[in-house]
Amino acid sequence: MQPVPRATAVLRRPATVRLDPALPAIEDWDFWLRLTREHGYRFARLPEPTVVYHRVPQAGSMIGAVAEEAAAMADFSGLVRRVWARWPATTARSARFRLYSGIMYWQVLGCLATGHSPNPHYYLHSVQAIEHAWRNPDAETGLIEALTVTLHREDTDDQRVA
Repeated sequence: MQPVPRATAVLRRPATVRLDPALPAIEDWDFWLRLTREHGYRFARLPEPTVVYHRVPQAGSMIGAVAEEAAAMADFSGLVRRVWARWPATTARSARFRLYSGIMYWQVLGCLATGHSPNPHYYLHSVQAIEHAWRNPDAETGLIEALTVTLHREDTDDQRVA
C-alpha cells in the first residue's frame, strides 16, 4: 500500500463554510480553498502519513469511471476547470502547476478517446510526480515527460514513479 494525501482539519474557531452540494465531486478541494481564501485559515502538512488509503483500481468510484470512460473524464476535467475559475491561482508557480494537472487530465482523455486504457495507477502516480516536482524544483524540468511515461506504464503495483 502507498500512502496517499488525505485531509483532516482541526479548527480552532467555528467555520460557517460547508461543502458545496452543487459539486458532484472534488467538493473537499473547493472546501479547503474556501477556508483559506475566504476565512483566512492556514494549514500545516504533517511530515509523516497519518492514514494509509488503498484503492483497488477496478472498484467502482468516480476516479474509476474517469479512468475508464472518455465522457466521465471530460466531465471531471470540466469540473476541475470550474473550481479553478472559482479559485484562481494566486502565484505564477501555482498557475503553472495547475497546468500540469490539466496536462494530466488531457493525456488521459486523449488515451481514452483513442480507445486505449491508461495505466490503472496513472492518477496516483501523476499526483505523486506533481507533488515531487513541487517540493523539488529540479524535478519540474522532466515533469511532463514523467506524466507521459506514467500514462502508458504497464505496472500494477503502487511503486512511486516520481
